[in-house]
Amino acid sequence: MTGLRMTLAVLLAGAVTAGAVGAETQSAAPRWRIDAAPPPASAQVLEADRCVPGEPAFAERERTLAADRVDLDDLARHLQAREAAVAQRAREIESGKVPLTAERRRLVTEASAIDRLRREIAQLGSKAQKDELAARRRIQAIEILNRRVATYNESVRALTERQDVLAAEIAGYDADSREARSLAVAFAARARDFLDRWHAFAGQVPIAAAQCPRALRAEPSPGTPGQ
Repeated sequence: MTGLRMTLAVLLAGAVTAGAVGAETQSAAPRWRIDAAPPPASAQVLEADRCVPGEPAFAERERTLAADRVDLDDLARHLQAREAAVAQRAREIESGKVPLTAERRRLVTEASAIDRLRREIAQLGSKAQKDELAARRRIQAIEILNRRVATYNESVRALTERQDVLAAEIAGYDADSREARSLAVAFAARARDFLDRWHAFAGQVPIAAAQCPRALRAEPSPGTPGQ
């Protein structure tokens, strides 16, 4: 029995936890369009440019905002796909942890059984010198112990390898999760900037367009008496 080691510590110290997996869920890309004011009518935009000329023109600002909106829609779809992939990876990791947990429990139970067998062998040792049956039982028990320890140690080695693979998968998940959160923060900042510019545009167009009638009434028509 000399040299037989049961590495129970690897089952406890080597137990892998999934870091951020399951600890938090990825937030979906914001439905940013919900907060956007309705667009002004095209005729109103043209009227605003005619009545309150300036740089950049309202029509030009509308085209720029439309292009920015398309970019944000594309980014939102990309972010949603990325978050869905990260969430799927988290589910796969959680599923992968189940058999490892079961195997750790089995090996802890087996380690206890091996420990009991070793104590039994020790007890038989004191009787083996005087009792031939006890001596044979001790030899058989040692053979059983050696086989069980060899199988146990091989199972521990295999479990350690599987835990290392899982740990690498978790590290990859954590990196993907951090990147997805970073993308979500950047997206939210861009969306807020767009909405600020869009609301300013949508609020200025009707005000500018409404100045036309007053401006036209204030200007005397050609041939007006007294001119």
